[in-house]
Amino acid sequence: EDDDDFDEDDEDAYLLQQALAAARAVHHIAGVEFDEERDIDVMSDVKFIVVTIPLPLGLLFREHEIGVWVSRVIPGGNGAKNDVQQGDQLAAINGESSVHASIDEVATKISSTPSNTGVELTFLRYIGPLRPIHGAIIQEGFEVADNSLNAKPKKRSNKIKKAALKLKSQKKDKHKLKT
Repeated sequence: EDDDDFDEDDEDAYLLQQALAAARAVHHIAGVEFDEERDIDVMSDVKFIVVTIPLPLGLLFREHEIGVWVSRVIPGGNGAKNDVQQGDQLAAINGESSVHASIDEVATKISSTPSNTGVELTFLRYIGPLRPIHGAIIQEGFEVADNSLNAKPKKRSNKIKKAALKLKSQKKDKHKLKT
């Protein structure tokens, strides 16, 4: 009996971890950092989505410490047609838990589904409000710019201007001599 309680406690802990991961993902997508100090109301801020999707899914997954989440939904793909959203946490595949599954394990489970049946996917979706850390922003990568492309041309010094004018006048003089 204690083993059953332990398993339930583990499942509750995993559910809370996935809820937090879902909240982080939604905040990440919005470009803000999730305020970990504020509690999530699992009853109102999170919902489960169960869909059966034919292959190809039209979804890109990204791995994190608790499993995988939807990092991109291909427009017009089967995932988009079934209302899967960017940020959804994958909780189960064909009724089997996918908590702590790697992308390779997820791909293997999905590809082993008979092609004519579709894949039943259970997602955990954060639907609560954005709770950003005020003043914090997420910065991904950086851009390398060649400032010389945007630089204004340097002004010629007076000596250079005078030399350029002298060359022009000499060319005109030579042209006049030839004619």
